[in-house]
Amino acid sequence: MSRNITIEEQGIRLSILGNLFMAALGLCFASLSHSEMILLDGVFSLINLVIAYLSLKILRRSKQSNDYYNSIPSIYFEPLINLVKGVILTIVCLLAFGSSVIIILNGGHAISTGKAIWYALLATLVCMTIALKQRKRAKACNSSLIEVDAKSWFIDGLLSGVVVLVFTIVFFLQNTTLAIFLPYADPILVIFLCLIVAPIPVEIVKENWPKLVGEKYDVQLEYKIIDIIDKHIPKTTIQDYYVSHGYLGDKLYVQCHLLVIEEISQKLSLAEQDKIRAFLYQKLRDDFPSLAIDINFICDPIWVERRILHVSKA
Repeated sequence: MSRNITIEEQGIRLSILGNLFMAALGLCFASLSHSEMILLDGVFSLINLVIAYLSLKILRRSKQSNDYYNSIPSIYFEPLINLVKGVILTIVCLLAFGSSVIIILNGGHAISTGKAIWYALLATLVCMTIALKQRKRAKACNSSLIEVDAKSWFIDGLLSGVVVLVFTIVFFLQNTTLAIFLPYADPILVIFLCLIVAPIPVEIVKENWPKLVGEKYDVQLEYKIIDIIDKHIPKTTIQDYYVSHGYLGDKLYVQCHLLVIEEISQKLSLAEQDKIRAFLYQKLRDDFPSLAIDINFICDPIWVERRILHVSKA
């Protein structure tokens, strides 16, 4: 666990440095080239910088929180950070889209394409390099936070590549009959960027909202959990079982009540119960790496009805 936190922390630190560099680079080149596209890219980097810094602070806090009452709230921080990031990026996209439409209606504006091309080339190189590093870290520590960050850097890199292509075309069209349309290139590119990027933060919000409010996974996933448990419970000991599941922060929380055969209940020792728990946990974890599980042995089904989570009877 400590190794995973260390890898995750390294990833967040890299994201902070990368976004700090890209924000400074973007704002500087936006001033030199007068490009709304580059300004928007710099603003995105500033937002990501703040989110990454908050993520690092929260990760360190959760690392220091060893008691039960501190660890429960801490697991909600990761989806909360992703949710806030998604909401802010969506708002920025909407504002940038509206601003670009106004610029087009006002006749567009001229930009320094040479400086814009140099910025986009450097941005593409930096973003793709960080994306590859973050992708490796996400796989190593199974962190959705780093996974989202890796996707963000990859998308930034692709978009920067598109900017290189577009501004290069604009550069070579400056002394042609099409030059009258070039003032519209920058705001149109911003609109294109917004249309491409907007679904990503919306998807991040949709993915992380259920993790905060405790909504269940889909029915197909529920059937899969039940199927795994049904195949591996000891039928000679357990006469029935009840499964409930939902989000606990970024974890898939599964609760399983095993109804023990009455004649066996007096003989089933704690050690034997733990063996069944360990066996079922491993079988489920093979399919669900981010698993948190409670397995309860009961003789009276009334304890199933007194649970908070919705229960599916097998």
